Amino acid sequence: MLLPPMEFDPVFLGGEGRSGTTLLRVMLDAHPSIACGPESHFLVDERFRDFHKHFRDTMWRRGEGFGYSKDDLDDLFRDFVRGWFETYMRRRGKRRWADKTPQTIHRLPYLWELFPTAHFVHLIRDGRDVACSIIPQKWGPSTIEEAAERWVDCVWKGVIHRADTERYAEVRYEDLVAEPEVQMRRVLAWIGEDWDPAVLDHDKAEHDNPQKTESSAAQVSRPLYTSSLGRWKRDLSASDVRKFERIAGETLEFLGY
Repeated sequence: MLLPPMEFDPVFLGGEGRSGTTLLRVMLDAHPSIACGPESHFLVDERFRDFHKHFRDTMWRRGEGFGYSKDDLDDLFRDFVRGWFETYMRRRGKRRWADKTPQTIHRLPYLWELFPTAHFVHLIRDGRDVACSIIPQKWGPSTIEEAAERWVDCVWKGVIHRADTERYAEVRYEDLVAEPEVQMRRVLAWIGEDWDPAVLDHDKAEHDNPQKTESSAAQVSRPLYTSSLGRWKRDLSASDVRKFERIAGETLEFLGY
């Protein structure tokens, strides 16, 4: 490691879009010790990972001329990521950083390659409610079938790690909005942080750049609400419910929905 050892393990948030990742992001960001800024995205970009591999596999001999070992080249990439977030963290006057980029759920092996002790929180929401919310987005799937396939894929990218309780945890959107203090106490205890009621007043805190990079920023700028729970019962046709459950029914049942 080229930089001094980290004082705290980093925290990453991910999951299918419209599953509550932005909400948990701003709640953690309201904690006086945690800086959880806008989505970074570069860790989930295949070009970043591929360049890391290319650099390590092709430049290590040149690195030796500068006194770097092959492991040092991995540390250089890790330190770039740390520098990005730690500079932001210090600018915010905080001592720990976290990153919310939903697609990180698809890059967990690479994430843990860079940060072996990083904590990952997987946000899970009833896939039928996700479909109601995600299909209207410009970046989302265009059909109920695509929404179901995408949700199933994302869910299983996470739950296969359930046995790794030191590094992987799940939070259900339904639980987070219904019992926010219970869930936030659990999350903070799991990552080793003290409870602070400020996380329940996320709508009163200032958060960087949410409108430009997060489609759900408007919803999380107000107090918690439960009106979106079970919206699929109002917003999806019986035909769309059947189409979704034909693809995702087993996963819905596995999760207890």
